Amino acid sequence: MAALFTCHGQLTRGAYWQRIGVLTVLTCGLLITLMSTVLQYPAFRLQPAYLNTGKALLLLVTAAGLFTCSLITLAATLQRLHDRHRTGRFLGWLALPVIGWGLVLVQLLSPSRGPRTPVATSFTWRQRVRTGRLLISGTLLYAVSLNFVGIAALRGAHPDPLPTNSAAPAAPTAANQLMLGRHNISLANHRTYRVAYRNRQWAHTTFAIDRITVYRTYGPYRIPSNDGPLTINGIIGVHMKIHAGANIQTYPVAKTLTTNDGQRLTADRSNSDVFAGDLNQGTRTAGTTYYLMPRLNEVADVTRIDVSWDAVLRSQPQFPQTFHASIPLTAKK
Repeated sequence: MAALFTCHGQLTRGAYWQRIGVLTVLTCGLLITLMSTVLQYPAFRLQPAYLNTGKALLLLVTAAGLFTCSLITLAATLQRLHDRHRTGRFLGWLALPVIGWGLVLVQLLSPSRGPRTPVATSFTWRQRVRTGRLLISGTLLYAVSLNFVGIAALRGAHPDPLPTNSAAPAAPTAANQLMLGRHNISLANHRTYRVAYRNRQWAHTTFAIDRITVYRTYGPYRIPSNDGPLTINGIIGVHMKIHAGANIQTYPVAKTLTTNDGQRLTADRSNSDVFAGDLNQGTRTAGTTYYLMPRLNEVADVTRIDVSWDAVLRSQPQFPQTFHASIPLTAKK
């Protein structure tokens, strides 16, 4: 193990490139993991409420792996240069683009000049402490840097400028803003509909939808969603009231909404209100579920929505009940 981290001794051409091949595969695997998790949405944002413990642990593990691969790569490169009777200073040529890179690559590809000196097979306790400190500090540095890359990508989720050949609407005012979770979204316009959907046919429980709002964003807007970053042009908010007539369990945000133009939208669980779940008999609750729309030209284009959700008696969890509500949008608030 010590031979992987030491900068002393020599490394033959074949052994060097075998080691580099293994490190490249490991690094690619770690980067793919990061790209599908932390680089899509950060593990933390400096506030405890925004800490995702699972992602934070994954970030630390992958950062430790990446930093360890970097150290081993540097140590192997120095050993290869020693095998060519070069010192680590030769890497200074990397500061010279193309030509310098070529000179270093030639040394790494050239055969040994021998003779080779033995490489240390163990570290003293002082060396182990120093190596441990280096690994911990490097891991934390990598983790913080990678997380801030995720934050920067998240902050880049802002409305794109409108095409030059389209008529730009007036700049949005404070009244044309929608706070969706942590995101302050600029709106071009919106329309709220008063509706009167009510269902009392199951378990003495009332599900009521009294208000639906269709929002059109001020240009395309990129926002994190349940399935990763999504570019949207509209949002639908469905306000539901529940009066539990029994001990039930229901999650309206776990189901879907279909628009009259065929868009099948999944509820945005990250930014919708938390108002359902395990409800005891007699509980009254209400909240808004938001659905993100990739396509929306005008608010008036949405003329009907079909919403579905499930509920179950906690005493009979094996018999879920599915609800469907088909609601025309005509009466403007």
